Amino acid sequence: MISICCAIVLYKMQLSESPAFQSAYAQIGTHHKIRLFIFDNSPDADSNHRNYPDIRYDHCPDNKGLGYAYNAAARYASKEKLDWLLLLDQDTILPDGFFDSYIDAISAHPDLQLFVPQVFLPKGTEFSPFRRWKAQKNPLSPGRIYPIKHYLLINSGLCVKLSLFERSGGYDERIWLDFADTQFVRKLWHSGERYFYLLPCKCFQNFSNEQTDIEKLQSRFEIYLECGKNCKFLDFPDWAFRQYCVISHTLSLTIRTRKISFLTKSITKYWMRR
Repeated sequence: MISICCAIVLYKMQLSESPAFQSAYAQIGTHHKIRLFIFDNSPDADSNHRNYPDIRYDHCPDNKGLGYAYNAAARYASKEKLDWLLLLDQDTILPDGFFDSYIDAISAHPDLQLFVPQVFLPKGTEFSPFRRWKAQKNPLSPGRIYPIKHYLLINSGLCVKLSLFERSGGYDERIWLDFADTQFVRKLWHSGERYFYLLPCKCFQNFSNEQTDIEKLQSRFEIYLECGKNCKFLDFPDWAFRQYCVISHTLSLTIRTRKISFLTKSITKYWMRR
C-alpha cells in the first residue's frame, strides 16, 4: 500500500483559511495511509488545530523557514514509516481526486521517485513546471515523463520518495524561502534522479505580484537576496541560472518602481557579499 505524508506549511494563516489544508483534509477520509503534517511558522499557534485530532500539528513561532519545515516533515514521515513526502503551500487550491492522481501514477510508474502536478496561476497562466532557459510556448502534456535538468519545479505539489529525499540531504535550511525549491530539486538530480512525472491533475496557486508599497517590496527583496546568497554552488548551470534570476528580478523591480534602491541593494547585499 502506498503511504504518503502530506506536509503543509502555514504562515499567518489559520487552518480554516488555508485552501490547501481544507481541500486536502476533505479528501483523506478514504485514504488510510495518507497523513497530514502541518508545520505552522506563524507567531501564534492556531488553537483550532485541536478540532482535527487526526493530523500532526507542529508550531514554530520563530519561523525557521520552508526548508526547516519540510525537513521536519521528512523526519515525521520516517518515524511513521511513510514512503512518500508530498509538499504543499498553504494557498494552493487542490482539485477533486488530488490524492488519487498521485496514488494512481505512483502505482503505474514504480521506477520513478518524483511526481508533480500542473500548477497554474488564478488567471490560467502555467506556473510549474517551466523551462529553465528556453521559452515555454505551449503547456506541457500531462501523463508524461520529463527530464529534471530542463525544468524548474516549485515546492507545492512536489511528491518525492522519502528514501530519495533522505539520500539528497533534504532541504538546505539556510535557504528559508526563495530558491529553496530550485536548490532542492537540483540536489535530487545530483542524487541520481533524472526524471519527473507530470500528473494530469491541475492545481492553482494564489500568487500575487501586485504589491505597490515600496518599503514592503524592498523588505521582500532583501529576503530574496539573502536566500540567493545562501545558496550553495551545486554546479555551473544552477549557479548561472541563479545569477540570471537575481539580475532579472533586480531590473524588473527597478523598472517597475523607478527606484534605484533595488539595484543598490542587489549590489551591496548580494554581489559584494558573495
